[in-house]
Amino acid sequence: MGKKILVVDNHPMVLKLIANLLEKDGHEVRTAEDGLSALDILKSYVPDLIFVDLVMPNISGEKLCRIIRNMPHLQGVFLVILSAIAAEEELDFVALGADACIAKGSMSNLARHVARVLELASPEGRQEKSRDILGLDEVATREITRELLSSRKHFEIILRNMSEGILEFAPNRKIIFANPTAVALVGIPEEMLLGTEFIDIFADHSLETVVALLNGPSDSPRKISEEMPVLLNGRQVSLQFLPVAGDVGATTIVIIHDVTTRKQAEEKIGEQNRFLNKLIESLPHPFFVVGAKGYEVVLANSSAQRYLGRLAECFGQQISPVEVCKAPPPYLPFERVQQEKNSFLMEYVEQGRDGQETTHEIHAHPIFDKKGKVTQIIEYRLDITERKKAEQALRDSKDALQKALDNLQVAQQVAIRQEKLASIGTLASGVAHEILNPLNIIGTLAQVMQLEKIPASMRKNIDEMLVQIKRATKITNNLRTFSHQHAFEVRLVDVHALFDKTAALLEHDLNLDNVRVERHYAPDLSRIEADEDQLAQVFLNLMSNARDAMSADDKRIIVETRQQDNGVEIRFSDTGGGIGPDEIGKIFDPFFTTKDPGHGTGLGLWIVYSIIENHCGTIRVESEKGKGARFVIFLPTHQPGQKECAPAEAKQDSTSGEHG
Repeated sequence: MGKKILVVDNHPMVLKLIANLLEKDGHEVRTAEDGLSALDILKSYVPDLIFVDLVMPNISGEKLCRIIRNMPHLQGVFLVILSAIAAEEELDFVALGADACIAKGSMSNLARHVARVLELASPEGRQEKSRDILGLDEVATREITRELLSSRKHFEIILRNMSEGILEFAPNRKIIFANPTAVALVGIPEEMLLGTEFIDIFADHSLETVVALLNGPSDSPRKISEEMPVLLNGRQVSLQFLPVAGDVGATTIVIIHDVTTRKQAEEKIGEQNRFLNKLIESLPHPFFVVGAKGYEVVLANSSAQRYLGRLAECFGQQISPVEVCKAPPPYLPFERVQQEKNSFLMEYVEQGRDGQETTHEIHAHPIFDKKGKVTQIIEYRLDITERKKAEQALRDSKDALQKALDNLQVAQQVAIRQEKLASIGTLASGVAHEILNPLNIIGTLAQVMQLEKIPASMRKNIDEMLVQIKRATKITNNLRTFSHQHAFEVRLVDVHALFDKTAALLEHDLNLDNVRVERHYAPDLSRIEADEDQLAQVFLNLMSNARDAMSADDKRIIVETRQQDNGVEIRFSDTGGGIGPDEIGKIFDPFFTTKDPGHGTGLGLWIVYSIIENHCGTIRVESEKGKGARFVIFLPTHQPGQKECAPAEAKQDSTSGEHG
């Protein structure tokens, strides 16, 4: 009974010879000139035996064998390989799924081997399972063939390991070759992919794009670029079509480049850029990026364009410039960022066209290239005008609060001092009254005794008695001054003339102590309303204190006057040792003195303070260690009513000396 046989060979003579041999023996024979044609026949024809040429175009015999063995309806077919290169290449036909192999030699030997294969294809012959290549000993090795096979293997290795997918399709657009990368990209096993029409691996819009391209001119390379890729099995790919002319018709090689990862990265970068642009654009303050060399602005948000002058013209309401535009000043942040390769912060005051000043806090940050060089600089500006005003207002409030606290402390000290003075004044008034009367009587009696003839020793005692009576009277009168037991006679007083007159009283004593008085009078100093006698007492007390405080060779009392808006300022300075920090707060207290016992009553500065207070004036002391002391007096030009007087201030600094 004849068999159904398919013979596949690209050599017409071999194809015809085998077909004639088999038909003479009563077999049904069909022929195909390449693997692609064979697959078309096998779609509807199931042979008992297939002869396959190993080397042929449009799907090689090796791949055709693998495809046949993966077709379920062809599992029982007896597969025979016809090899013209059996002598040059070691061939394991069993690994290809073949049952037998014939080495192509002479036509007479080929007929004999075909007959042998028919025997092996019988149920009995299949039991032999021979792995010998029939006719191998009848063919000679050809060196040229061996070299060509070696070259082919090299190309196959290259194609198998390429990162790009390589497909080849025939003029009828059926796929005849696919490297492993192409198979992976398409997602169809090679056995099923070969013979598939090329356009069938695409779908939807991508299919339309590929068909439109293939239907165009085919005599030159065509491509689908990476910028506009098509989808292939869910991957974004670019395609390059290369026509290949051949003896059996033109084929087309397709290079497939998977750009999915790159496109996804680009899309992610695009999303990030859109997000950043939106974020930058939403910033309420100016934000821009400049080049590190010429400071040309390469990016600016709408706030920068709105507030920084010409940027609006350069950008035309876009985030990227439409013309070259240099960044607005100042340029110091750009220079410092490039010098230090680090961020820089500064405040910048800018005056607007309306004359109003705006304070900006400028932040500048570097952008580096791969080599660490600053190529661009980011700058954004915060309008801190209101913040600076608030900070200044806070400082002013703090200063005002501190001043109020200082005034409160002074007022508290003055109140305490006034309370103490009032108590002591009441006591002093009574004591002065009770002491002056006996002193006057004793003084009168002593003077009468001086008129009489008495021994010299007794006269000397009486003289000493009168000195002490005079001293006691002076102290008592000071108590009366303190207790306000005196008339307050206000008249216009020339401060300079009064001081000169008072200083003349002490001139003899000052000369004896080598004390010089320096005068630095303000020209045209206003006259003031004051009690001339009390003011002279102030001058006497201050000069006496200054004289007693100086012990070095350079003894000077410096008197300065200054005109003020509503009065005059008088400064008494000495070259003594100053006033100690523990004593300076007590110097205006009654009976406080730093002098040795018997040399001071502690009432001098107390009386000065009271007199200045009665004149609605102020007095304060300034002292620095080793640089003497300075008493600063302010007296108003006109005397207000006593009830309107503010209490005199007693402000002290530090260091040491003797006063009281």
